[in-house]
Amino acid sequence: HLIRGEMDLMKSLLAQMISLNLSYCTFKDKEFHMLCEVIRQNSTLRDLSLRGNNLSDSDCQILFQAISVHPNLIKVDLTKNPLSATVLP
Repeated sequence: HLIRGEMDLMKSLLAQMISLNLSYCTFKDKEFHMLCEVIRQNSTLRDLSLRGNNLSDSDCQILFQAISVHPNLIKVDLTKNPLSATVLP
């Protein structure tokens, strides 16, 4: 379960952010799921880089669900992740 304080902190940090580069962070599952939830609730982010995070196809499915409702996100960089061609929209 995600700790509410961690979610609140991430939400406040991302509240006005336009660009976010989290390349080569190698997230743990909990962290990545938390990030996806915060992205889902954010409305200002336009550019997101998750390059080289060893994201799986299932990780990207979770991410795609989060960004599918995002009103302003224009660019998502998923290069250098071991993704199959079928996962990309």
